[in-house]
Amino acid sequence: GDAPDPGQVTARLEAGLAAGRPPLVVLRAPARPREDYLALAAATLPVCEAGGAELIVHGPPDAFYETPGARGLHLPWREAGRLTDRPVPDAVWLGVSCHNAEEIRKAEAIGADYITLGPVQPTESHPGAPAMGWETFADLTSQAKVPVFALGGLAFGDIGEARARGGQGIAGIGFWWPQI
Repeated sequence: GDAPDPGQVTARLEAGLAAGRPPLVVLRAPARPREDYLALAAATLPVCEAGGAELIVHGPPDAFYETPGARGLHLPWREAGRLTDRPVPDAVWLGVSCHNAEEIRKAEAIGADYITLGPVQPTESHPGAPAMGWETFADLTSQAKVPVFALGGLAFGDIGEARARGGQGIAGIGFWWPQI
Protein backbone atom coordinates (compact mmCIF):
# COMPACT_ATOMS: atom_id res chain seq x y z
CA GLY A 1 0.00 0.00 0.00
CA ASP A 2 0.88 3.64 -0.10
CA ALA A 3 2.97 5.08 2.71
CA PRO A 4 1.00 7.29 5.11
CA ASP A 5 1.34 11.02 4.57
CA PRO A 6 3.32 13.08 7.11
CA GLY A 7 0.08 14.20 8.81
CA GLN A 8 -0.90 10.59 9.54
CA VAL A 9 2.59 9.83 10.82
CA THR A 10 2.71 12.87 13.10
CA ALA A 11 -0.79 12.09 14.45
CA ARG A 12 0.32 8.54 15.35
CA LEU A 13 3.49 9.88 16.92
CA GLU A 14 1.53 12.43 18.98
CA ALA A 15 -0.78 9.68 20.25
CA GLY A 16 2.14 7.39 21.08
CA LEU A 17 4.03 10.08 22.97
CA ALA A 18 0.87 11.02 24.89
CA ALA A 19 0.60 7.37 25.96
CA GLY A 20 4.01 7.63 27.61
CA ARG A 21 6.28 5.98 25.08
CA PRO A 22 10.10 6.14 25.23
CA PRO A 23 11.89 9.50 25.23
CA LEU A 24 13.89 8.65 22.09
CA VAL A 25 12.20 8.24 18.73
CA VAL A 26 14.16 6.72 15.84
CA LEU A 27 12.44 7.71 12.59
CA ARG A 28 13.03 4.68 10.37
CA ALA A 29 11.45 4.85 6.92
CA PRO A 30 13.92 3.17 4.52
CA ALA A 31 11.43 2.83 1.66
CA ARG A 32 10.87 6.57 1.44
CA PRO A 33 12.83 8.60 -1.10
CA ARG A 34 15.47 10.83 0.50
CA GLU A 35 13.60 14.14 0.04
CA ASP A 36 10.40 12.61 1.46
CA TYR A 37 12.31 11.29 4.45
CA LEU A 38 13.87 14.67 5.21
CA ALA A 39 10.43 16.34 4.94
CA LEU A 40 8.99 13.69 7.27
CA ALA A 41 11.82 14.24 9.76
CA ALA A 42 11.18 18.01 9.70
CA ALA A 43 7.46 17.40 10.29
CA THR A 44 8.02 15.01 13.22
CA LEU A 45 10.60 17.15 15.01
CA PRO A 46 8.12 19.61 16.61
CA VAL A 47 5.84 16.71 17.59
CA CYS A 48 8.74 15.01 19.37
CA GLU A 49 9.74 18.23 21.11
CA ALA A 50 6.16 18.88 22.26
CA GLY A 51 5.91 15.30 23.53
CA GLY A 52 9.18 15.45 25.45
CA ALA A 53 11.04 13.09 23.13
CA GLU A 54 14.26 13.46 21.17
CA LEU A 55 14.23 12.66 17.45
CA ILE A 56 16.96 10.38 16.13
CA VAL A 57 17.15 10.19 12.35
CA HIS A 58 17.91 6.90 10.61
CA GLY A 59 20.18 6.54 7.60
CA PRO A 60 23.49 7.94 6.40
CA PRO A 61 25.30 10.69 8.34
CA ASP A 62 24.01 13.46 6.07
CA ALA A 63 20.43 12.67 7.21
CA PHE A 64 21.49 14.02 10.61
CA TYR A 65 23.18 17.11 9.22
CA GLU A 66 20.19 17.90 7.00
CA THR A 67 17.71 17.68 9.89
CA PRO A 68 18.35 20.72 12.12
CA GLY A 69 17.19 19.94 15.64
CA ALA A 70 17.68 16.18 15.41
CA ARG A 71 19.30 14.83 18.58
CA GLY A 72 21.07 11.88 17.04
CA LEU A 73 21.70 9.45 14.22
CA HIS A 74 20.92 5.75 13.96
CA LEU A 75 23.05 4.01 11.35
CA PRO A 76 21.86 0.95 9.52
CA TRP A 77 24.70 -1.57 9.35
CA ARG A 78 25.28 -0.89 5.64
CA GLU A 79 26.24 2.69 6.60
CA ALA A 80 28.13 1.89 9.82
CA GLY A 81 30.24 -0.77 8.14
CA ARG A 82 31.84 1.85 5.86
CA LEU A 83 32.93 4.21 8.63
CA THR A 84 36.19 4.45 10.54
CA ASP A 85 35.25 7.36 12.85
CA ARG A 86 32.23 8.68 14.73
CA PRO A 87 30.17 10.59 12.13
CA VAL A 88 28.32 12.92 14.54
CA PRO A 89 29.35 15.13 17.47
CA ASP A 90 29.81 13.56 20.92
CA ALA A 91 26.91 15.64 22.28
CA VAL A 92 24.29 13.75 20.25
CA TRP A 93 23.19 10.10 20.19
CA LEU A 94 24.77 7.58 17.85
CA GLY A 95 23.11 4.22 17.43
CA VAL A 96 24.00 1.33 15.15
CA SER A 97 21.96 -1.66 13.97
CA CYS A 98 23.98 -4.82 14.64
CA HIS A 99 23.44 -8.51 13.98
CA ASN A 100 26.57 -10.29 15.29
CA ALA A 101 29.70 -9.90 17.47
CA GLU A 102 31.85 -8.46 14.68
CA GLU A 103 29.31 -5.70 13.97
CA ILE A 104 29.05 -4.88 17.68
CA ARG A 105 32.83 -4.43 17.89
CA LYS A 106 32.78 -2.15 14.84
CA ALA A 107 29.92 -0.08 16.29
CA GLU A 108 31.92 0.37 19.51
CA ALA A 109 35.01 1.32 17.51
CA ILE A 110 33.19 4.18 15.76
CA GLY A 111 31.82 5.48 19.06
CA ALA A 112 28.25 4.19 19.18
CA ASP A 113 26.34 5.21 22.31
CA TYR A 114 23.97 2.26 21.95
CA ILE A 115 23.17 -0.53 19.53
CA THR A 116 20.13 -2.45 18.45
CA LEU A 117 20.68 -6.19 18.10
CA GLY A 118 18.52 -8.63 16.22
CA PRO A 119 16.42 -9.98 14.85
CA VAL A 120 15.76 -11.82 18.10
CA GLN A 121 12.57 -13.38 16.71
CA PRO A 122 11.27 -13.73 13.12
CA THR A 123 9.96 -10.37 11.92
CA GLU A 124 7.88 -9.06 9.04
CA SER A 125 10.11 -5.99 8.66
CA HIS A 126 13.08 -8.24 7.76
CA PRO A 127 11.56 -11.29 6.05
CA GLY A 128 13.96 -14.20 5.66
CA ALA A 129 16.45 -12.89 8.22
CA PRO A 130 17.39 -15.72 10.59
CA ALA A 131 16.26 -15.08 14.17
CA MET A 132 19.03 -15.35 16.79
CA GLY A 133 16.80 -16.16 19.77
CA TRP A 134 17.17 -14.95 23.34
CA GLU A 135 20.15 -17.16 24.22
CA THR A 136 22.35 -15.71 21.45
CA PHE A 137 21.06 -12.22 22.24
CA ALA A 138 22.14 -12.67 25.88
CA ASP A 139 25.57 -14.01 24.87
CA LEU A 140 26.26 -11.14 22.47
CA THR A 141 24.90 -8.53 24.89
CA SER A 142 27.21 -9.79 27.65
CA GLN A 143 30.18 -8.99 25.39
CA ALA A 144 29.00 -5.49 24.41
CA LYS A 145 30.50 -2.40 26.02
CA VAL A 146 27.49 -0.19 25.19
CA PRO A 147 23.75 -0.48 25.96
CA VAL A 148 21.93 -3.00 23.75
CA PHE A 149 18.29 -2.88 22.71
CA ALA A 150 16.65 -6.08 21.45
CA LEU A 151 14.99 -5.81 18.05
CA GLY A 152 12.95 -7.99 15.77
CA GLY A 153 9.59 -9.67 16.13
CA LEU A 154 9.11 -8.41 19.69
CA ALA A 155 6.05 -7.11 21.52
CA PHE A 156 5.88 -4.39 24.16
CA GLY A 157 5.62 -7.13 26.80
CA ASP A 158 9.07 -8.47 25.84
CA ILE A 159 10.85 -5.64 27.68
CA GLY A 160 11.23 -7.78 30.81
CA GLU A 161 12.78 -10.65 28.86
CA ALA A 162 15.20 -8.28 27.11
CA ARG A 163 16.30 -6.82 30.45
CA ALA A 164 16.63 -10.26 32.02
CA ARG A 165 18.97 -11.16 29.15
CA GLY A 166 21.20 -8.12 29.69
CA GLY A 167 19.56 -5.63 27.33
CA GLN A 168 18.35 -2.14 28.15
CA GLY A 169 14.97 -2.78 26.59
CA ILE A 170 13.48 -3.24 23.15
CA ALA A 171 13.35 -1.28 19.94
CA GLY A 172 9.94 -1.77 18.38
CA ILE A 173 8.44 -1.05 15.00
CA GLY A 174 5.39 -3.21 14.52
CA PHE A 175 3.92 -3.04 18.04
CA TRP A 176 3.74 0.74 18.01
CA TRP A 177 4.79 2.17 14.70
CA PRO A 178 3.15 0.86 11.51
CA GLN A 179 5.20 0.78 8.32
CA ILE A 180 5.86 4.31 7.11
